[in-house]
Amino acid sequence: MSIRGVAMAMLLVFHGCSGLQQKSCAQALGLKWRAGEEYGTGDNAVLGFYQRWISPVKGGNLCPMHPSCSQYGKLLFQSQAALPAYIGTCERLLRCGRELYLYKMVELQEGFRWHDPPPIASGANRNTLVFHPRRDTATPPQLETPRGAEEGFADFLFANGEYERASTEYLRLVYYGAADTARQRRHLQKIADGLYLSADYNGCIKFIERHRSRFNLHPNDKSALELLLGKTYYQLQRYDQAITTLQWSGVTPHHAAYDETQFMLGLSHARLYFWDTAAEHLAKIRETSSYGTMAKNISTSLNKGQSLPTRRPWVAGTLSAVIPGAGYFYARRPNTAVASFLINSLIFWTIRDAVKDKNYGLATTTAFFGTGWYLGNIKGSRNAARQFNANVRDQFLERLLENAAMEHNVSTKIQTQ
Repeated sequence: MSIRGVAMAMLLVFHGCSGLQQKSCAQALGLKWRAGEEYGTGDNAVLGFYQRWISPVKGGNLCPMHPSCSQYGKLLFQSQAALPAYIGTCERLLRCGRELYLYKMVELQEGFRWHDPPPIASGANRNTLVFHPRRDTATPPQLETPRGAEEGFADFLFANGEYERASTEYLRLVYYGAADTARQRRHLQKIADGLYLSADYNGCIKFIERHRSRFNLHPNDKSALELLLGKTYYQLQRYDQAITTLQWSGVTPHHAAYDETQFMLGLSHARLYFWDTAAEHLAKIRETSSYGTMAKNISTSLNKGQSLPTRRPWVAGTLSAVIPGAGYFYARRPNTAVASFLINSLIFWTIRDAVKDKNYGLATTTAFFGTGWYLGNIKGSRNAARQFNANVRDQFLERLLENAAMEHNVSTKIQTQ
């Protein structure tokens, strides 16, 4: 039995966080268990014992977060060294169930939870569409229907939002139409567009990267493809990659995708709080463009981002190092601040009394496990300050986008071909 496993079990006995009961109920109904396992199982014998035997006795899963705190800890201990994983788990326990307005609510098969994935998680990958190129030895049968009818049916499905069925038809046309490379490129582009419009952003990226060489791109096609890829990274909040992709496209003012590319570059830089750079890109958009008026409205307000209220992470961490919980209060998380202060005060009090009674074994054990709570309080305060800054800036930008009546262009607009 490892020390880190014992540490985690002792922590969670007092918290009641487990995904076991969710799993049992879901399995009994024949449903897929979604209590955090989309991020990995986080295999750990001691914590598995806690989830299987201790948590049910305490009333099952009482954790309002997704994944549960025990599952969150298992994932950290699987991917990190013992000390940072222990600190990260203590930090999560301090936050659990507090300031829930900071998290998005998700509906699972077990009920509603507040989504707070571990920092190591990149999100669950959805099943993606994979095209297997035809072997040279294969001789496909002849189509019995005219190619125009087949393509028209695929376009009809796409126009009516049935992107998965449309993608199947486009793949069929790619498979049977090896001689017509221009038409193949169009069909592949439509498949990528369908993945984007159906919000399968990871699938869209994988499809584009897998078939990039098959496009045999004309410069205009390349610009449109890189624009789609950049917009996909934007939707995944991978703004650095969105910027790199859009800049690499090499689009010029003569390309049809130029204005939208500059628009997405401006938004991506704004999401990273590079207000001046964002304004520069938005200023390049032609006034006659469909993005012209909206870009101008945003540009005139971006300078207000420089004066938004902020919280300094090092100040938050220092305050919590001196008085546990003070950094959380500074970052406007009063509930977590109170919890951190009470828990750490109880630990300090226990250590003091143990030393006073010359019970050095208890003092050492309490100090060993209490270190994680104290350091977690410091780490969490710094993260809370960063999150405060991000929330203020994001809310500012969201209001800016809403006032400019642009959100629909960011999330759904794909130029039809």
